[in-house]
Amino acid sequence: MSTTCIQCELPFNVRDMMADKMNIRKETVQKVKDECVAISPETFNWSLVDRNTWFMCLSDVGEGYYFPMGESENSENDYQRAKEGMKYFISQGWIAYKIQ
Repeated sequence: MSTTCIQCELPFNVRDMMADKMNIRKETVQKVKDECVAISPETFNWSLVDRNTWFMCLSDVGEGYYFPMGESENSENDYQRAKEGMKYFISQGWIAYKIQ
């Protein structure tokens, strides 16, 4: 099991989010694709989200960006940062998944 630690304020600008993307191991990418549900922020039922919910955007070359809902920046203003970030990544050809 791996642990992710966020130690700074999360960026709100999508270009800054792109700069914070990370490379994801092939095995992890495949596991997400096999076991998690792809979502669209426009149609997702946001009333199901709690502090333990995580979303991940994945590119076709194995880059990833996480949206942990336990971080206040992601849950403020009706999840605006997460919704706008996911829309941007999707517009760039990435796929958004609910991973937890």
